[in-house]
Amino acid sequence: MVLLNVTDQCVLCSSAVEMHHHLFFECSVSSALWLSFASGILPNPLADLHAAAAWIAASRRTLCSKQVTLLKLFFQSIIYIIWRERNFRIFTSVSSSTSDLHHALDRLLRDRLLSVPAPPPAGPSLLQLYFAFYRSF
Repeated sequence: MVLLNVTDQCVLCSSAVEMHHHLFFECSVSSALWLSFASGILPNPLADLHAAAAWIAASRRTLCSKQVTLLKLFFQSIIYIIWRERNFRIFTSVSSSTSDLHHALDRLLRDRLLSVPAPPPAGPSLLQLYFAFYRSF
């Protein structure tokens, strides 16, 4: 049996105690990912886990359904990438750079959006919408 010696410090930034709020929004690594992607749709991205989830749920009144879907996918994918990186660092002692995480998130989003069926001829696909917001990738 192998015992892991894991501290209570955030394994991504080592600057605070790891809690959900810190890990997904306050940590410099996760904050950089969230802000770089969310700022493509939101002029002032939220920096709180609960506020972001509540805003996404309430955004049906202000955004088109495709933008809401894209935000939900961003939210889920960013949480997945951060959690996966956290576990890699703990269980394998392998860490990725912020740039590598950014590219992994972009690839994950593109792959997921490619799997969404094409819309009727009336509008752009979710992948086209993604590219419209994130031309720099």
